[in-house]
Amino acid sequence: MRHSYKVPAYPVPILSKKNVRFIEKIINEKNIDSIIEYGSGLSTLYFIKNLKNKKIKFTSIENTKIWFYKNIKNITKTFTPKNCVLNKGSWSRNDYKKFYKTTVEPFAEVSKEKSKYKKIIKLLKLGPFYKFEKDGNSKYSGKLFILLPIIRPLFIFINSLLQKLDKFNNEKSEWKCQIDELDFTYKLICPGLKDQFAESPNRDDFVYAGIESLKNESKSKNILVMIDGGPRHYIVDQIIKKNYHHNIHIFLFDAHRPEYKSIFDKYKGTFFQGEEELVDGTNYYSIFTEEKRTRHLAKELWYFNNQN
Repeated sequence: MRHSYKVPAYPVPILSKKNVRFIEKIINEKNIDSIIEYGSGLSTLYFIKNLKNKKIKFTSIENTKIWFYKNIKNITKTFTPKNCVLNKGSWSRNDYKKFYKTTVEPFAEVSKEKSKYKKIIKLLKLGPFYKFEKDGNSKYSGKLFILLPIIRPLFIFINSLLQKLDKFNNEKSEWKCQIDELDFTYKLICPGLKDQFAESPNRDDFVYAGIESLKNESKSKNILVMIDGGPRHYIVDQIIKKNYHHNIHIFLFDAHRPEYKSIFDKYKGTFFQGEEELVDGTNYYSIFTEEKRTRHLAKELWYFNNQN
């Protein structure tokens, strides 16, 4: 039986209370110097609030433009940050051409039915007109199915003109600020899409936006990585393969997903079971069926430490 989900009164991670407490325990006991977060959201605001009095570098990587700027407004309103600097980097026509021409081998085995590569390209080429496609997930989906082969090129052309406007263009931007003792860096790596199989042509831009700073950090640094977005298993693999000389703690959220199995077999971390209660006491998992709830909670979090 399903139940309605009560939205938390204030931002909390959509992660069991016990597992949030475990992450906080690692931050405190291991004297974490830097946090890298893939996929921003409620957890970003939560950890900023709870860590703003610590001298920590917090870098968050996001790929959805609307959410990026919404979060900047939320952070500015909530914490009154200082020394804020926004460096906007809009895509050029060459960036789009490079994206369309670049193909990568998916990191995990993907069946034709599950591959999202073609959808990724269509989303970028059609922009707001993608809603007319059969898989456009809108009330307009499939409405112009008969005419689409004829008018699709026109939609693509109009979208290429729209992409010259800030509202519709993709970005590779960065926002920096100081929140009490916390150094916060927020990076936007478009386009905003789900890439659980690491099929996006610019997947490395997203991954290295977070970990590029590690090569300049001293070898004694303690790093914590939270992965709740992007090609999660690919991010894990790239961090570990780089063999950084740091004490790195990796947390991968929603570890129950079958596409991550290959990385769990390759790197022997530890699974942590979840519970239904969030930090604020909300019973988030009540929105799922019993079967789905059991599956999600059995492997809610995966933890790996490169020095174990």
